[in-house]
Amino acid sequence: MSNASNFLEDAVLNHFFRNNAVAAPPQVFLALYRTDPTDFDTGQEISGGGYIRQQITFNAPIPQGNISSITNNANIQFPEATADWTTGSETVGFWGIRTALTGGNLLAYGEFRDEGRQNDGKYAVTRFDQFTVPAGRIIIQFNNRSSNWLRNAVLNHFFRNTAITASSQVFLGLYISDPTSEDIGVEVSYPGYARQVITFDAPSQSGGAAVIRNSTVLNFPIPEVNVGSIPFFGIRSAATGGNLMAFAPWAVAKEIFAGMQFSVSAGNLEVSMQ
Repeated sequence: MSNASNFLEDAVLNHFFRNNAVAAPPQVFLALYRTDPTDFDTGQEISGGGYIRQQITFNAPIPQGNISSITNNANIQFPEATADWTTGSETVGFWGIRTALTGGNLLAYGEFRDEGRQNDGKYAVTRFDQFTVPAGRIIIQFNNRSSNWLRNAVLNHFFRNTAITASSQVFLGLYISDPTSEDIGVEVSYPGYARQVITFDAPSQSGGAAVIRNSTVLNFPIPEVNVGSIPFFGIRSAATGGNLMAFAPWAVAKEIFAGMQFSVSAGNLEVSMQ
């Protein structure tokens, strides 16, 4: 299982929702840690004794319900330790995925944990030991109210060197049924209806998540007929067609009658990444 770093949270929102491109890393690397890397990239990485990060490659994303995941597709073998990597009660207890062999940005991190093994799968590494991570052990998951398309795009772009060109604009669509991650919702349709361009402010951290909000009022065309209840919204990559990116129910479903304008005040549409 994995957690996203603050860097990745901001990068996803900027790249896919704000037309502020973030380059796909050409390679990503597995780093080993004595302490939790945390969202803020403050963990204590192994150093010395012949330690060096190892390149990691992932299989294609697998969507299952509201979750998409990737796992390392080959064993990852670190060099034989020429000196102790851990001392005393220390263990190699955590891992991180980084964008460079040295330095770079932390993308995701997790804990080595296997309750069926000694010490829950956390091991001390001393001189002459060779630390190996078996295929399938590192799991990166993306599981929020986003579409299958967006989850797969994020995993491919940031972890698999499969660059996804983001749309120059994103649009708010109104739905009378849940779009779902499979993009099967029924979008509103009335004469003159059109999705509205959304401009988002810069990401800010709130409650452990990166959050963006619409920076301007969104006004939909006024219908000449009764439209009915609008319980859901979707954010899409184009004015017509395109890809569904994110979706959610409104806090309160609003009934739209002939002559009534549906509006979203600035700051009331929120997208978060955690």
